Amino acid sequence: MPIAAVFQFELQSLLKSWLVRLWLIAAALTALLTVMVGWSVLPDAILISLLLAAFLVFPWFLVIIVLGVNASTAGRLDVAADGILSRPITRWQFLTGIWAARLLIVWAVSLAVLVPAVIAIVAGDRPQVVETQPITFFGLVASLAVVLVVLAFLVTVGVLLGTLFKNAWVAMIVLLFVWYPINAILVTFRLAEFSPISLDQAMPSILRKNWSEADESKAQAAGPLQAEVQRQAEEFIRTLTGTARPERTHKGPEFYQHDDKYKELSLAKVILSYGGFTILLWGLTVLIFYFRDL
Repeated sequence: MPIAAVFQFELQSLLKSWLVRLWLIAAALTALLTVMVGWSVLPDAILISLLLAAFLVFPWFLVIIVLGVNASTAGRLDVAADGILSRPITRWQFLTGIWAARLLIVWAVSLAVLVPAVIAIVAGDRPQVVETQPITFFGLVASLAVVLVVLAFLVTVGVLLGTLFKNAWVAMIVLLFVWYPINAILVTFRLAEFSPISLDQAMPSILRKNWSEADESKAQAAGPLQAEVQRQAEEFIRTLTGTARPERTHKGPEFYQHDDKYKELSLAKVILSYGGFTILLWGLTVLIFYFRDL
């Protein structure tokens, strides 16, 4: 009951927050602009990876961290201190309620923006784009599941920083000076299990994965053949109708051209690594908050 009460109160506060409302509007507009710019240029896997990058890397990563940091800063705890000290609610119950509310909001906003954009990309008619390795339904579901796990990790990082430093600005400055340099090192070694930047770089490979390795090998073998058959059919139709050859589009940014490096990436390891770090950081957050002065 105490957790549910805190969760409901925080959820109502977040729904009324201008930060959340502006984030939803800005994220929707950014997704729309990304789809429009890459509609006739980028393959499905690259275009969807760019959409996911806004939440995993920049700029919405900062908004997610801010939501987490504000959960347990000194200003927020002034109101709840009397209730915690008088023991009608324990510290871990209070922390769990505000964490769960923020996680639900982050997931809801992300899915509300990403799901319609992904459906439009997959279902849209884009004859200018040549798909040599099309994405799979399993890859779509797996990529969204991985993003949700990473978002839970980011929310937990924000709550931990707010609990540790109390001041939101100090927490954000420490994060920026530590997070991106660490990720830059991890990108060099392409450790997608530990770096959201490397994970986004691996997204095209994840989007093309199949449920079993046998299906995946068949799809990889059939992909170039299907593309060649499609090219020959289009060439024959253009010859009969006298239409001009459409311009071939490039494969996308160089950042995403690493399928050979990530084709052996294990989804189970990615989910377990981010999920394990989330549980570890959450336990550390509860421990710090337990001994923190209110």
